[in-house]
Amino acid sequence: QLATGDASAAPPPLVAPGRAGRPSAVVIHPDGKTAFVANRGDATVVKIANIDGAPSVSSPLAVGSEPTGLALSPTGATLYVAEWAEGRIAVVATATMTETGAILAPKNPRGVAVTNDGDADDADELIVVPEFYGEATGVEAADGSRTGRVRIYRASDLAPETPITFAPIDSTFAPAGAAAGTPTVITAPNQLWTAAVVGTKIYVPTIAAAPAAPTNFQTNVHAVLYVGDLAGRAEDRGLNGTMVLPRLVRDQIPDPAAKQFLADIVDVDFIGTGVAYVLSRGADTVQRIVLDPTQGPLLGSPQNKQIELNTTPASSPGPCQTPTGIVTAHVGARAFVNCWVTRSLGVIDLSQQTLIATVGSATIGAGERDAQDGRRFFFTGRGRWSNSGW
Repeated sequence: QLATGDASAAPPPLVAPGRAGRPSAVVIHPDGKTAFVANRGDATVVKIANIDGAPSVSSPLAVGSEPTGLALSPTGATLYVAEWAEGRIAVVATATMTETGAILAPKNPRGVAVTNDGDADDADELIVVPEFYGEATGVEAADGSRTGRVRIYRASDLAPETPITFAPIDSTFAPAGAAAGTPTVITAPNQLWTAAVVGTKIYVPTIAAAPAAPTNFQTNVHAVLYVGDLAGRAEDRGLNGTMVLPRLVRDQIPDPAAKQFLADIVDVDFIGTGVAYVLSRGADTVQRIVLDPTQGPLLGSPQNKQIELNTTPASSPGPCQTPTGIVTAHVGARAFVNCWVTRSLGVIDLSQQTLIATVGSATIGAGERDAQDGRRFFFTGRGRWSNSGW
C-alpha cells in the first residue's frame, strides 16, 4: 500500500513487548523480510521478522541512551547502533540480537553508516561515524571556529582508522545589512546528522554555524552538504565536492520563483551515484541535486526546482511537515519521507518529482496537539501561519 499511497490495507501498528517509546530509526535487512527499529525514548532496539507477511516483534534489546541511528553490515549479520546521548556505537549480532562489542570513542554520534565493496565479506568494510557537534578549533562564538570530524573504524576489529575532517567554508553571503564590499561570512560545520556512502565518497548533511554578530537567520546558519573522500581520507572540495546549498538555491532558482533556502538539512539519499535527494526539516522540502561531471551540482528537475512537502495530496490525511528522514526505493521510482510532526509517511513519485500521498502512521490525540504544534513552531523555518494555521 505504500507504493500507491493507499492506506486502506494498512495493518494495525506493531508494538514490541514492553514499551516502544519514540521510534527513531529503521533499517531493512538484505533479505527484504526483516527490519530493525531503534526506540530512542526507551533506549532499545527490536527486530521485526516477516515484514512481508505476518510480522512478529522480538523482545527489546537494551542499548545505550538515545539510539538515533542504525546501519547494517552488507550481509546483514551485524547491526550498528549510534547512541547519541550515550556516546558510543553498539555492535549487535542480528541472528541472536545480542551485543557483541562497542565503539566508545565517539562523543555524540547521531548517525552511522557502513561501506559495501560488494564482495559479501563484512570484515573488510569500514564503519563511518560522524560526530554530531563540530569540534572547537578557535574562539567560541566566532565564525569559522569549528571543525567537523567523521570517525572511521575497521569492521573486522573495531580499530580506529584515519578520520576525515571538514573545514569551515565561505558561505558567499555577506552579513545582513552590510555595505557593498563587506567580506562574506565564513560558516563552520556544527551539526553533522548522518552519512551516505556512495562509492568512495561520503555525503554528510550539516547545519553549519556562523555565530558572530550581527544576529540574523539569513547569515548565522547555513545548510552545507559536506563531501569526504574515503580513499584519500580528506574533504572533497572539487567540482561536485562540499556544497553550500543556499548559494546554489540563490544562484540557480531565479526570483521571483518561490524557493526555500533549505533550513536544517538532516538527511540525504541517492539514486545511483549521481543524483542526491537532500531533506530539509526546517523548509519541509526535498532538494534534488544532480552531480553533473562537467557543470557541477545542478538543482531540481524538469518538473520543478524543489519538491514541496507542506501540501496535502488528494485522498491524504494531511501534509508532510517537519520531516526527519528520507529513503529512496530500491525498486520503482519512489522515495519515502518520515513526517515527524504530522506522524505520517510521505510518498514521493520520483517520475513526477512530487509528493503524491501521505499515509498516517499514528494518530495525534487531543492532549498531544499543543506539544506537536510546539515542535512544529520550534523547528520550522516557514512561519507558524504556513498551511492554514500550522
